[in-house]
Amino acid sequence: MLFSLHYLPSIHYFALLSQFENIQIEAHENYQKQSLRNRTYILTANKVSMLSVPVLASSKHQLINEVEISYAENWQQIHWRSIYSAYKKAPFFEFYADDFEKLFQNKTQFLFDWNWQMMSICLKYLQLNRQIDRTNNYEKQIELPTIDFRSTFNSQKTPFNVEKPYIQVFGNGFVNNLSILDLLFCEGTNAKPYLQEIGKKIYSQIIENTNPKIS
Repeated sequence: MLFSLHYLPSIHYFALLSQFENIQIEAHENYQKQSLRNRTYILTANKVSMLSVPVLASSKHQLINEVEISYAENWQQIHWRSIYSAYKKAPFFEFYADDFEKLFQNKTQFLFDWNWQMMSICLKYLQLNRQIDRTNNYEKQIELPTIDFRSTFNSQKTPFNVEKPYIQVFGNGFVNNLSILDLLFCEGTNAKPYLQEIGKKIYSQIIENTNPKIS
């Protein structure tokens, strides 16, 4: 499967990823502004909050692996404080918090490398051992057996009719498909089977919508 690389990707992103052993990450696409490549969504006391990594995008056709992060403001401190406030009372927060906090203390030059670090630590704690490689060049048309999911996840609002509620820290109603942090901090070791279960449903919907003849 072929994915674009997002900032602390969504639950459905990881759910679909869990269905495959070999993953390719698109490293040569053009950077897309106002996308999940530098945004993620968490559940805070009052609302769903968007965290956005500020970047120094210089042109409309800048490659994703060339986009630099801006440190004009201390966004890392802001993001970590928001995450801490949102999940400090979550059952599994204390088990994972230290490693995430350390990452937020390091200044990484490029957005792609920052996202890669975040995804790697998430995969570690989710116990999803996958072969993950970066693409060597950009190809507009992808041929089988590779399946192209680069444009599948464009916003927090999921394109899939899949919902499996779990107990969240805030709110009376369940909020679907937040950052993977929400599932990890709330469900801990139960996150992996959760992802695999809904991942099967997501993949089935993709197959039904794209080519009903594929089994």
